[in-house]
Amino acid sequence: PTRRSSDLAKLQEGQTLYWNCNGYFAYLRTKREQQPIPLWYNSCPECMKRIIDGECSKCQKRVPNPKMRYLLTSMLLEDDSSQRWVAAFDEPGNALLGMSADQLCASLDGNADSKVGKVEAMLNSKYYEEQLKVKLRAKMETYNGTSRLSVQVQTARPMPYLEETVGMLDGLKGLMAGASDAQSWSALIPSSALPGSSKAA
Repeated sequence: PTRRSSDLAKLQEGQTLYWNCNGYFAYLRTKREQQPIPLWYNSCPECMKRIIDGECSKCQKRVPNPKMRYLLTSMLLEDDSSQRWVAAFDEPGNALLGMSADQLCASLDGNADSKVGKVEAMLNSKYYEEQLKVKLRAKMETYNGTSRLSVQVQTARPMPYLEETVGMLDGLKGLMAGASDAQSWSALIPSSALPGSSKAA
């Protein structure tokens, strides 16, 4: 997830960078200073804006049946060489957690401690569950007069291994185009391993 660190360091206010990477959902922070971090919010089903005191400020009306939307503000992505803290909202949240925020909320019952325990158990089952193909967006944002880098998950899906394999084979075909069979194999096999080489075992 950090393979573009040099590019990220050059980002200026108003600039945005997109890139694709492969990695694992490694952790979601659910508490800060012993206080729970909200993982979703009530939204208007029509405009998706946040509901405050039962009313949508954009639609200017009461919303009796709001839609829950994910707000995953402190999530860790990891690959075999690096880690990066990112945020994810509703659509990628559905993919990462395997259910909608409405479904997750509906599955919770009991007291507050019981609900927290169920959320933690669900999250633990998702960590490193499968490799993901992720699209990230990075941009500089100003908050309280301080500029900071914000990285968000745009899309996430299980690693499409067949698609990746086909892409690799197509790449090999391009490299081999126009070459004879002998030339093709010699391009793939180190010269030291070829018959007759003085370096061959």
